[in-house]
Amino acid sequence: MSNELQGQPIIPKEGNKFIINENASANSRYPEKDIKAKFPLEVMKAIRKGSLDLSETDKSVVKDIAETNWAQETLQMSDPAHRQFASLAIALGAPACCGFGNFYGIVGHPCWESVRYINLSKGRQENQVGSITTTKENIQKLFDWGRLPEKMDQESIVRLINEFNLIGPFGFRGPAASHIPNHLVSEEDDNRTTQIISPGYECPSNEILAKAIDQIEEDYLFVTSANVSHHAKGLKEEAAHYKIHGIQEEFGEKPGYFMVAHDHEDEVQIRYPNHLPMSTSILSFHRKVYNENGKLSLVLERYGSLDLKIIEEIVSRFGFGLVKSPRAQARLPLRSYNH
Repeated sequence: MSNELQGQPIIPKEGNKFIINENASANSRYPEKDIKAKFPLEVMKAIRKGSLDLSETDKSVVKDIAETNWAQETLQMSDPAHRQFASLAIALGAPACCGFGNFYGIVGHPCWESVRYINLSKGRQENQVGSITTTKENIQKLFDWGRLPEKMDQESIVRLINEFNLIGPFGFRGPAASHIPNHLVSEEDDNRTTQIISPGYECPSNEILAKAIDQIEEDYLFVTSANVSHHAKGLKEEAAHYKIHGIQEEFGEKPGYFMVAHDHEDEVQIRYPNHLPMSTSILSFHRKVYNENGKLSLVLERYGSLDLKIIEEIVSRFGFGLVKSPRAQARLPLRSYNH
């Protein structure tokens, strides 16, 4: 935990439910019997190496997560105290249904127990490989640049990543750095890869990500789309949510889950005119692939929010072609709401 947050529990107060009380501090064991049905204690134990000796700050965060009716209430992305609360909760093991660019994602601690818990609560298989998210400063640490395909260089790929993330949410798959654990890695032809999903550099959720990462050992977090898995619903695809009320209906009563809403969801969509409100498009750069004209190419692994013409324009500007994978032949579905 960062020094500025130690000994400052967040407690309910009229007018702003989640604020800092600067005068309280203590250490004691949290009463497990009172909270186990409302918070993923096994995740928190794994993060804390089996201990439930919590600071007063941590106890207050867990209490607020457990006692709030998240099917009805949300934190607000614009409120600094709410963003701070969210970062503390994520670091303790609570999954955040959080504004993420122009849609919503579930952000959680990246340990295996957290990824397993979130996978199962979404209706996925427990061992489904997760994606990661991080801040701009950490992105380069998460890829093994020594395993780039021939004729690709780190500088060009990093500039390309920054270009996409400056205009909004996007995803990239590349050779995984050695410290990325197996539950966040996919194997392809003996090539370990990891998938980074970013909300875009302008999204205020970056402050939540940064503060949460400051409090944990890892330099990244787990992220997945905020929806129940299509496997659980028997569908080919299940669209991501871009309105908080839909997420509240699906996750508001799941233990440990909490909500961080965009203040004005319609205005958020206006800020991303080139993106549809759905899961991100994903480019990969871990394989040597050529297009029909023999040009070294990046692979569009998923066609999501960003318009294809813009993806092609940016990729071409950096000297690459673009090849669409079989999965990316059709765009992801867009969720519709009845209310």
